[in-house]
Amino acid sequence: MSEADSVVELQSRVAELERELETLSTLATEQAHSIASLENKLMVLIQRFLVVESQSGGDVPIDKPPHW
Repeated sequence: MSEADSVVELQSRVAELERELETLSTLATEQAHSIASLENKLMVLIQRFLVVESQSGGDVPIDKPPHW
């Protein structure tokens, strides 16, 4: 393999790695957006749960199940 062939091979590898890096970067960005969206939805659900819990009229008594 000549020096020119080696350079071409290295350039080809670099180009492939750049494409892979771009793909991974895009995926990481998409996942970050998904995580942020899920965190927001979780916060909304927590707030709704707390509202429902506060409106439930007190603690639920802990009794033995009927089959005991």
